[in-house]
Amino acid sequence: MPIRILLLTVIKSALFLWLLRILPLWGALCFNVVFAGVIARNLQKRVRSPLYPWMVFTLEAVAPVFSTLSFLFAGLLFPVVKKVVSENSRSNYRMPFGEEHYRNFLRDRQGQILHESSSQGQEKKLHDTFQIEPYLDIIEGSDLDLKINAIGKLSTIKTRESITLLKMALQDEHYEVKYFASNSLSLMEKSIVSEIESYDESIARYPGDYQKFTLRGLTYLNMFYLGLIDQTIGKVFLEKALNDFLYSLQLEPTQDYLYVKILEVYNHKKDFSRILELSGPILKKDLSPADRVKILFYQAEAHFHDGNFKALSKDCQEIRDSGVSIPLMEEAVGFWRNV
Repeated sequence: MPIRILLLTVIKSALFLWLLRILPLWGALCFNVVFAGVIARNLQKRVRSPLYPWMVFTLEAVAPVFSTLSFLFAGLLFPVVKKVVSENSRSNYRMPFGEEHYRNFLRDRQGQILHESSSQGQEKKLHDTFQIEPYLDIIEGSDLDLKINAIGKLSTIKTRESITLLKMALQDEHYEVKYFASNSLSLMEKSIVSEIESYDESIARYPGDYQKFTLRGLTYLNMFYLGLIDQTIGKVFLEKALNDFLYSLQLEPTQDYLYVKILEVYNHKKDFSRILELSGPILKKDLSPADRVKILFYQAEAHFHDGNFKALSKDCQEIRDSGVSIPLMEEAVGFWRNV
């Protein structure tokens, strides 16, 4: 219970005992019920559960003094209970190999999840792209109800393609379609901004947590990909993503999967000289086959824009020989080999 509400219950009980000395019992009880309502109203503004204010109101109205004493007793016990619960929760991961072993396992597992999320994300985007194709005909059609339902579905997919369709809906002749499309886009943007703000708060509390920098960088990059923001702000988000990736890598150099993201950002910035400067040293590291192919791909694209077709041919051959199949890259490599 908030301290302010606890103080109000104490004041109410003290006034109730004082009024019993100068008023009839019914008068003191009426005052008690009114004051209990004031307390419940104040509490309703501070808690989410609608039942909690009613419970306090009932206890304060029926047993004014005893309820206050029980709340005070609970308030005094709360720090002790909180400490016991905290100790118990910490003991949950004190495994036979010790807490440090658990922390190392958790760090490695989260790193693996971040690493795997890249390929899984591509598969999900491809699946979502097929999902939204039928909605194009609906948005371009004339059925108002179907359009509104389609907007509701598109707002849950959150891909660049779904957002493109929602932006198309902003030009619709029906006010309702424009309204729902605008509201969906606004909610998407607020959701991602809120996610970034939560990472900001976590980083402020734990500035050495490299994973938070990585996750915030991925969120900035996702915001850029979705196309919710204009090109000028998009460039700012790219820069922010790059800074987070570089700093996270500085905190924890074993995050090899971040090299792919860093070159990915430089590719979007069309800073091909920087890609060529970094790709050589990165390729000398012990990378996974998939990450190695992605680094080679960005290096090949930089060679293509640089006009170094001999180096480009070598990169394409190495990508082909790797045996790693990434459809979008295979299309580009097939084109480059014919240049």
